Amino acid sequence: MRVLLINHEYTISGASLLMLRLARHLVDRGLSCDVMAILGHDGPLRARYAAHGIRHRITADFKDYDVAIVNTIFAAAIVPPAAKFTKTVWWIHEGENGLDSLRDSPADRGAFEHATAIVFQTEHQRTTIYRDLLGDRGRVFVIPVGIDIPVSGPSKPKTLPVRIVSIGTIDRRKRHSDLVRAVAALGRGDVECVIIGLYFWLEEAARRIAADHPDRFKILEAAHDETLAWLRSADLFCLPSESESQPLSVLEAAALGKPLVITDLPSYRGIWRHAENCLLVPVGDIGAISSALAALLSSADLRERLGAAARETAGQFTEAAFLARFDTMIEGILNKRRKIHHGGTEDTED
Repeated sequence: MRVLLINHEYTISGASLLMLRLARHLVDRGLSCDVMAILGHDGPLRARYAAHGIRHRITADFKDYDVAIVNTIFAAAIVPPAAKFTKTVWWIHEGENGLDSLRDSPADRGAFEHATAIVFQTEHQRTTIYRDLLGDRGRVFVIPVGIDIPVSGPSKPKTLPVRIVSIGTIDRRKRHSDLVRAVAALGRGDVECVIIGLYFWLEEAARRIAADHPDRFKILEAAHDETLAWLRSADLFCLPSESESQPLSVLEAAALGKPLVITDLPSYRGIWRHAENCLLVPVGDIGAISSALAALLSSADLRERLGAAARETAGQFTEAAFLARFDTMIEGILNKRRKIHHGGTEDTED
């Protein structure tokens, strides 16, 4: 079987890393895989695809493939042309920000009608965020993220006694500016805040704070292995986003037993519970973020309890289960055949 993987880009993000992990799995199963990126033809992940024997394509003839897997809402435009010639799976990682993208590009909404199958990470995406765009169409799957990361491994040496780490694209949606201001509000010279991700935007006040205190604030990009080394060294993890589906970084931090401070988002409900396996704070409430960080910093028992509970929660989201669900979904759509009968065709399952 031949698979075409269509990512929006080769940069390091949770969605791109998950696509790479799926690609490695498909190759390990003996499938032939090619990859292309529609927003750029180079980036740090391109070499990692090549290392696994996955060929990069600038263009592709969709008829040459049994299935195309289109990654993220930002690749919506490629779904209709691909679906004309092959089974096409649209894997949507985005939460409410995905709707913002569709409002800016109304033509991309047609992808919902053309995709052979649509994959979400959470029920919240399917039943709330994208519900009106799905109508009564079938073949909509919810496949939660799964991870398998080495708990032991390299760790970045600390320069201050306490380290808070946040991982995610540095933009308005992730609201890292709130974290910078919340850490500054702690008024502690022994706390270092490390924010790792592709940089797009940080508000002026936060930039000024970070620039004035380079010993306490680090804002950087890093390869995934290096990011994990930073994460292993963390005392706390904080992601103050205003919108998420199922971010990889939260699960990775949890798998490493890090106590979490995250925002109270609908997509987290049923998974992350305040004072049980994390501390939840309102979006944009810098005082609440600072208070949650202070509570964890002042109590080793609370850090240990929430970190252990977070690790247990992360254990429910295994990579093996994630990949098995994807395999089942792909096999299901490939087993669908067209049955010819008088008056037309109908879809049937083998």
